[in-house]
Amino acid sequence: GWATAGSAPPTGPASGRDDGPGDEGYAGVAVDFLAASAAAEPTQLILDAPSGDRLDGVEDGEIAEVTCEVSRDGVRPLPGRSLPDDAAELVRRIKEVERLTLRAALESSRRLALEAIAAHPVVPTRDVAERMLDAYLQRHTTLAERLR
Repeated sequence: GWATAGSAPPTGPASGRDDGPGDEGYAGVAVDFLAASAAAEPTQLILDAPSGDRLDGVEDGEIAEVTCEVSRDGVRPLPGRSLPDDAAELVRRIKEVERLTLRAALESSRRLALEAIAAHPVVPTRDVAERMLDAYLQRHTTLAERLR
């Protein structure tokens, strides 16, 4: 693809050409998945799938990006290797952020939304998390009205 060639030709309405989504990013994953799901021989793809007990910190039934074999017989997540301790801790922290975010949405809870932001590994302090949430809610007043 163009990404490997180092530069892409101009596309879109202004250039007079529109090649569609191309073969990169999610469009490429979708095309690869469709091709693999029609084939007799399995192809390995990284997909969002129930993790089972593959990853420390990810509960059974939760979704994670994992390597799967895909063929016309279906999708089968492959057994994984144990993550190094620092990577496993990062997965645990991100999954906790996701759980808190879901609870905040389901319970319309500002407190849980703040907890989710503060728990994220790139947010250095609770004060920063509070400022981030306040700024977001100022821009999204409908959401701000729903959170209590």
